[in-house]
Amino acid sequence: METGYPRNDILYSANKESLIKKIKQELGIGEDKKIILYAPTWRGNEFYESWPV
Repeated sequence: METGYPRNDILYSANKESLIKKIKQELGIGEDKKIILYAPTWRGNEFYESWPV
């Protein structure tokens, strides 16, 4: 059985430091910078209208 989250499972591999370095290089982020993810989710139970596309 495969478990976990495919988007971030790669960061838990044995060579995670080199993978993180490669990702930062591809995104143009300095190696000395810390990355923080802010990803709010919709928690309400009321729906008024859809988001414009």
